[in-house]
Amino acid sequence: MEFTSENDLNNSYRQMLLKFKNSKCSWDSIPCGSFSVAGLACVHPEGTGRWKKLLIVQGRAETMDKYLSLIHDLYSAGYDIYTYDHPGQGYSGSQENAGLSWIRSYNDYVTALDAVMRFYQLEDPFIISVSMGALVAVMALKRNLLPISKLVLVTPMFRVERKGLPAWLAAFICDFFELLGRITGNRRAAPLGQHPYRRPTFAGNTKTHSERRLNFYHDWYQSGRIFPIGGVTWHWLGEAYRHEPVRISAGDCRILLLEAQNDKVVDNSANAKIVRNSKGSIEIRGIRGGYHDLLNESDEIRNQTLRQIMSFLEQ
Repeated sequence: MEFTSENDLNNSYRQMLLKFKNSKCSWDSIPCGSFSVAGLACVHPEGTGRWKKLLIVQGRAETMDKYLSLIHDLYSAGYDIYTYDHPGQGYSGSQENAGLSWIRSYNDYVTALDAVMRFYQLEDPFIISVSMGALVAVMALKRNLLPISKLVLVTPMFRVERKGLPAWLAAFICDFFELLGRITGNRRAAPLGQHPYRRPTFAGNTKTHSERRLNFYHDWYQSGRIFPIGGVTWHWLGEAYRHEPVRISAGDCRILLLEAQNDKVVDNSANAKIVRNSKGSIEIRGIRGGYHDLLNESDEIRNQTLRQIMSFLEQ
């Protein structure tokens, strides 16, 4: 299977993706109880049930537009593709979030995933989950909400840096600073250095080695995204510490966990221990030289990642 290369990322390609999005994909507002999320389905019109269904569960501060190139490639390879924007970000965003990641509870992320699965009637799909999305998928597995046979966890956000502190103490510190913010009238208090969206510079970034992919995405991000998200709030961070997994409830689900060798965003050190504590078929593979954003990396690293994923899904 051939994947889009960095050299393909030009204005003509962008226009093709827009045409694909508008002609081949359907937009949906998916109710999730007290809130809703934006969903995208790219389904082949012929041969209902003929194509394998694949759901992409995005990471923090991402949107479906970022994955359009991958969605187009996978659709062209014969998959029906589904994705959605997490509550509070992208097309599911809210001005109330003031450009920072905030969620009442991580349980709302799981509620949204469950609602998307039900809305699209996804029974036993393949799932590719990324970073925070991988944590959400593992939380859903624990609650037996995902009837799936294969799950890919790409650079899963199982541990966020906490300076050697135990998770309960790191969460307590976050709660303390969040309370201070509320007392001063700021319900979206954020750690120092966390700010609303700003276009990143390539020099010194720790997400990708591909300047072209970074620019292609953020050009789109600035022109088409409704609610851009930058940094995180104290509350979001505290929720991350509270929901760190100890094990994965794999059950009958086969799982592939892909680590980026040079990940500076999440802490890989706990992954092997989590897998050892788990039961079921879980395999860890490392992607040599990769930064955190493996699906937005340079061709060599991205293709290595995608080959691992497709080989796993097609076995």
